[in-house]
Amino acid sequence: MATTAGFAAFLNDKVNKLFKNILNYWGSFLSSPDSCYVLSKDPRHGWFGEDAMEAMPNFAKEFKCNPLAEHYGYTSWDDFFTREFRDHPVPIRPVESPNDDYIVANACESAPFQISAAVKNRTSFG
Repeated sequence: MATTAGFAAFLNDKVNKLFKNILNYWGSFLSSPDSCYVLSKDPRHGWFGEDAMEAMPNFAKEFKCNPLAEHYGYTSWDDFFTREFRDHPVPIRPVESPNDDYIVANACESAPFQISAAVKNRTSFG
């Protein structure tokens, strides 16, 4: 991608249309029941297997789900990845400074790649 030819390809409407079709098809699959095959208890490869549950030890306590149901009750990959927290007296993921437009809220389990100060309106990120 990071070549002259790569940039030119992604400026081509025909290429973008084909990628859009591919991504739309993939999006339909991820929201379908067929995508649940990975929401299994396979010890090494399933999202509810031994390895995964070791990384998410409080999953059933933290998220709305039914561990006794197939796929913990999730109807698709998208349903699993947009799951809701259970109600807790103390919010699990409170939003930092919700009224401060200078604070970036990252609403997922990830970490910032880089922090920059004094960023200008036209700064290029790459």
